[in-house]
Amino acid sequence: MATVDCESVTNRKQFCEFLDDMRKELIEGQVQWENSTLENFLEAFSAWVGDMDGYYKNRGIERPETLGWIDLARMFHAARFYE
Repeated sequence: MATVDCESVTNRKQFCEFLDDMRKELIEGQVQWENSTLENFLEAFSAWVGDMDGYYKNRGIERPETLGWIDLARMFHAARFYE
């Protein structure tokens, strides 16, 4: 993946590439992360997962019964900025 794009992650290989891209984004400062420490990132990750029903509702997307690679990618992606 050329950019950090959580919406195109459909399998484990793409998820690993997505995580690598996120790491590069953080290291290279391409995007200023709101939650750039592990502590803040994990706190935001947990908060977003707790409110993820709202994410799906606000976008008119039916929340899946089981989560897939794209959902995991969305969680990581959102945790960069979620407050």
